[in-house]
Amino acid sequence: MRLSEISEFTFGFAFLHEQASRSWYGMTAVPILPSLQQEAKKGWDAMLPIRGVPNYYQFKLSDYLIGANAKYRKNKPFYPSPYFRISLHRRYNNQQHQRLRELSKTAPDTYYVAPETNDVNEFNSHFLGSRVIEISRMIPVNECKDIFDDEQHFITYQRGKPKWHEHSEPILHESSILGSEHESFLHSQRERVRLLDLVYARELWETNAALADKVLAMERYLPVDEKRILIAKPKNRTRNAYLEAAAGIAMTLFRSVLVFVGESKSDKESRSNG
Repeated sequence: MRLSEISEFTFGFAFLHEQASRSWYGMTAVPILPSLQQEAKKGWDAMLPIRGVPNYYQFKLSDYLIGANAKYRKNKPFYPSPYFRISLHRRYNNQQHQRLRELSKTAPDTYYVAPETNDVNEFNSHFLGSRVIEISRMIPVNECKDIFDDEQHFITYQRGKPKWHEHSEPILHESSILGSEHESFLHSQRERVRLLDLVYARELWETNAALADKVLAMERYLPVDEKRILIAKPKNRTRNAYLEAAAGIAMTLFRSVLVFVGESKSDKESRSNG
């Protein structure tokens, strides 16, 4: 087994930077990172699409299993050749996965995002060439099963092949989003975009706050005061404040980044001027 030579933060940063820096025929994807807003001076506001749909990404690392004795090659072989493996966090009865599953019920565009490489040289080459997305995989969380035990569970896949498995009780899934399909993935969301105005921002925050309240009520892990702070209504009742609060819930409770996928402002303006 070859352990990943990159970190979750490095991979996530590279993926998000590339998404936000590119425009796929008028479609763009812009993350909201509340912890960085002071430093970024709210630069994301100028980048946000006019209309969009929320996506949630949780970045994972993948191990590369190359040996013929690797578990899912040797026992009831699922793969005839090396494969990648994502390990889910088993703490508190796989709490992190189950929280993300709850999020996916209200936000179907919720994904595990993982690399299809663990070689730092290959990763650096793709990063410098703005091609990290090409070696990335997006696994839809709403297709995953619920997990309520404290056992170690995995997701496995092979490079360039859309099929993937859940383990320990094996479940085969036929499709996921490959890097080569990223452009079509963005375009598939065009018909579901909404105007990113104050009304929508408030609705999004209300949805996330209600979900957080529900999840924490079931778990009872978080002290009441911390829970109250997490779901508190923003002091400033502006669009940006509601979006930041919704993103803060996503990052704090669901360990995911809120990304708006939608029509870029430049594309909208160019069509209006034409």
